[in-house]
Amino acid sequence: DCDDTDPLIHPVAEEICDEIDNDCNGEVDEYVGVNAPRWYYDGDGDGYGDYADFQQSCIPSTGYVDNFADCDDSNPEIFPNAEELCNEIDDNCNGITDEASASDASLWYSDSDLDGFGSAFVLQPACTQPTGYISDNSDCNDADDSVHPDATEYCNSKDDDCDGYIDEEDAEDTSTFYADSDGDGFGSVGLSISVCTQPIGYVVDNSDCDDSTASVYPNSTEYCNGIDDDCDGNVDEGSDSTAPTGSTTWYLDSDGDGDGDALQTLTQCTMPSTHVANTDDCNDGDATLNADDADSDGFSSCDSDCDDSDASANLSDADGDGMDSCSGDCNDNDSSIYLNAPESCNSIDDDCDGSIDEEDAIDRLTWYADSDGDGEGNGGAIEYACDQPSGYVSNLDDCVDSD
Repeated sequence: DCDDTDPLIHPVAEEICDEIDNDCNGEVDEYVGVNAPRWYYDGDGDGYGDYADFQQSCIPSTGYVDNFADCDDSNPEIFPNAEELCNEIDDNCNGITDEASASDASLWYSDSDLDGFGSAFVLQPACTQPTGYISDNSDCNDADDSVHPDATEYCNSKDDDCDGYIDEEDAEDTSTFYADSDGDGFGSVGLSISVCTQPIGYVVDNSDCDDSTASVYPNSTEYCNGIDDDCDGNVDEGSDSTAPTGSTTWYLDSDGDGDGDALQTLTQCTMPSTHVANTDDCNDGDATLNADDADSDGFSSCDSDCDDSDASANLSDADGDGMDSCSGDCNDNDSSIYLNAPESCNSIDDDCDGSIDEEDAIDRLTWYADSDGDGEGNGGAIEYACDQPSGYVSNLDDCVDSD
């Protein structure tokens, strides 16, 4: 007995693994029976043994471990809790190959709308691409296939192209708005912006010709002020229907005689070269008929002055004979002289026919031919005249006017 204080220790006792020489043979824990602990061979030295290769003893031999968790004892990088990799190997011996927890697993993102862009909010790691998942995560709305980073931006209150902005200036269907600096409702073509929503201070119109003056815009009231108030490209223009404020009515002078036609007007600020300020023309197609009194006789051609270059030829009946110089009175200072008045032998053109003392004078004399020149006349040839014609005498005393 090697320990007489313990009844379980004696030469025929069963050796057990308790670090005591139970059978008193001088050895400790040499037991290798079926009840001894199992030790598993760790061929790759990774600390994990092979279930199929084991020994039973209290103390393991070199190269043996107390577990059999290694699923590949020929590879020291394969053991329980090893780093799982996407390599078609069960690196961590959990019975699963290339699971989602692999350290080099890729992140895949849900592409629910099948637009080729995934959602960053719905993802899963995996070594191989899962159905319905892709490697992209830039889709900002995975429920709408028209919304993705490559989409065209439109003015629709959506971030179509996933750039973090809604309806920005590069939208396909933006509208152009023009600055209305003077607040008159008309914009300037010189300052514009293309956006989806009309900004404050901008309008859709670009026809303002002066965006610094609120009274100047298309169809504004035109004034006589040297400014193109209505933006039509003309200054101080007008017509009878759209006359500028402060304008004057001018009258057409077609024949250039200085007198205008009252029926053909133009109302504007300044007198055009084709118009005048008066309405004195009685015939604007004939320059000789106008209100001018060129001869200062008190009558114009419009008053029926028959000769406005001769003051004596006019409508005045100065001598009261009932006839003026325009109607045939050749001497309006003598009431006995007028057109068709009785002609007298007085060296005056009494009847205004251009001849003096012609043969129809009321006091003409009768003259008889004196063919033989003896101073005596014969009734064979007679003439009536105020003055004695050559070859005629006032008597009928010749019996033979050929001798």
